[in-house]
Amino acid sequence: MIDSTWPKCVAWNRVKDHGGFELFETETEEDLIYSFNVTEAHSIIQARHPPDNSKTGEVPPEMLERFRYVNTFVEQHLAHVTSEDPGVIATFFDNSHLRIFLIDGNHRVENAIRAGKKPTFFVLTPDETSRCFLGTRAGTPTVR
Repeated sequence: MIDSTWPKCVAWNRVKDHGGFELFETETEEDLIYSFNVTEAHSIIQARHPPDNSKTGEVPPEMLERFRYVNTFVEQHLAHVTSEDPGVIATFFDNSHLRIFLIDGNHRVENAIRAGKKPTFFVLTPDETSRCFLGTRAGTPTVR
C-alpha cells in the first residue's frame, strides 16, 4: 500500500514515475551485499503462466525471526502498511548453498506478526530469482 503523504512512499512514487525500479539490498554475515530488482520480481509473479499467485505455506519460525533480524523497518511506516499482502522471497543457490532473502514486505511481515497472524509470501524459484538478481559486491567488514 502506498501512502501519498509518507516520505518513503512519496519518494517511491517519484522513482516509478521516472521509469525507475525498486532496489532491495541486504548484507550477509560474509560481508557481501546482494542486490535485487523488486519491480522485476513483482512482474515475474504477475506474469506466471498459468497464473500461480498462490501464497506459500507456513514459513518456519526461525526463518521469520531471521527476516526480522536482518531486515530493518521504520516504526512509523508500519501504521499505514497492510499485513494482508504477501511478502516476496527470493531463493537461489550460491556455491551450492541455498540462499533465501525476503526482498519485499518486511513491514507487512512485521505487522502480521504483531497482529498474531501468519505472514504470507510469494516465493520466487531460483530461475525466477536469477531474473531479478542484480549481483553482489563487497560490503563493509564489521568488527567481530
